[in-house]
Amino acid sequence: MSVLKTYQHKYILCVGKEGQLHQVFLNSISNAIQSFDKSGLSTISTKLLTEQNLIEVDISDNGAGIAPTHLDKVFDPFFTTKDPGLGKGLGLSMAHRIIQEHSGQINISSTTDGTRVVVQF
Repeated sequence: MSVLKTYQHKYILCVGKEGQLHQVFLNSISNAIQSFDKSGLSTISTKLLTEQNLIEVDISDNGAGIAPTHLDKVFDPFFTTKDPGLGKGLGLSMAHRIIQEHSGQINISSTTDGTRVVVQF
């Protein structure tokens, strides 16, 4: 797996619960890694949306993607497409809750060419 990182600024300061925000990005990146068969590309980019006073983090991959019938369920607790014992279905549910608590939003789009998770807070 390759990771391409593009950061608008070297450092962006935000006020929030560090451990919880870490969990959001860890879950999103873990899902990207698990979407690859043997190799793939994941991109992580950040930007400061100064007009809206927001930080945007974009995590994309060129993995298997999420079926359209599953997209509306990805934030539901215990929803998983993984085989039994390989996933609990809590990662994106927790990420959604954490970002809402930080007055932000998390959006997911997906095709057969990969998945994109955009977090703004």
